[in-house]
Amino acid sequence: MFITISLKSECGSPLTVSSNAQITPADCNTIETDAGVALDLVNRHRRDGFVFGLFRVADAHELQLENLTVLYLTLDVVETVCPILSRRHWESCEYSDTYPMDFGQCKIITYTNHLLKKPQLYGFNCTLSPVPPDLVECKDCPVKLEALEVTDQHKDIAEKALKKFNSEGNHTNNFAVDKVERVIKMIGSREGHTLAFSIKETNCSKSMQETDQALECDFLHDWHAHTGFCKARIISDSDEADGTDISCEIYHPWVCTQLWTHLWLYPHVGYGNLA
Repeated sequence: MFITISLKSECGSPLTVSSNAQITPADCNTIETDAGVALDLVNRHRRDGFVFGLFRVADAHELQLENLTVLYLTLDVVETVCPILSRRHWESCEYSDTYPMDFGQCKIITYTNHLLKKPQLYGFNCTLSPVPPDLVECKDCPVKLEALEVTDQHKDIAEKALKKFNSEGNHTNNFAVDKVERVIKMIGSREGHTLAFSIKETNCSKSMQETDQALECDFLHDWHAHTGFCKARIISDSDEADGTDISCEIYHPWVCTQLWTHLWLYPHVGYGNLA
C-alpha cells in the first residue's frame, strides 16, 4: 500500500512523506499512555465545553515512517466537571456524581518526529451524546434532576445570577455571560435550576455600571480579557436573598492567549480535519 502524508513541521512548513509502510496495530503496552497524551492535546485545542476524560481506547493503529510515527486513535471519552477554560489536565479532573455528563468518541491523529520525540496533534473529530435519562433516573431521590436544552431564556437567568457575582466581587471590570454550557432542572420541595456558564470581562468598570444601569458593555479583546467559569443555583420561587448561589473561577488572559497563539500557529488542527 502506497501512502502519502502531508503534515506540518514544528516551524509550520509543510512536510510531505511517502512510504510503502503498512498501518499496523499499536503496541498495547504503551497505548494507554499515548492515548492520554493525545487526549490532552485535543483538550488544549478545544475552546468551550468541559474537559474530556479517557474512558477506553477503542482502537489504535500506527504508521512507522523513516523520520516519524503517525498514530491513529479512536477513544471513548466522558466529560469531566472541569471547564475547558481552566486548561487542566484531564487526569486531574473529577467526574460528576450528581448529574449526568455527556459521553462520546474522539478520532485523533497525532505524529511524533523521531528526533524531537514530542507528539503533535494533526487533527481530531469528537462527537458527544447525552446520557439517556432512564439510565440516571433516581426514583427515590428527594430532588430529581433533569438536563435541559440550553435556550436564550437560560442565558437571561445566568445574567441575573452573574449580577450577584459582579456586585460582590473585587474585580475592576464587570463580567458578562459568554456561553451557557449546561442547565440542570431541580425538582423537589421547591423548583430550581443549576447553570454552568462561561463569562468574559467587559469594558464596563464596576463604578460606571453602578452609575448607569442601562449602560451597554462589550467584551474586551481576547488578548486582554479575563475569562471565567461559573456555577449558579437559582431557586425559581424564592424571593429570599439566598435564592441565588453563584461561584466563579477567574482565569488570567495569558491562559487563553496561549490557546489562541497555538491555533494561529497550527491552523490545520481542528474539528473539521477528520471525516
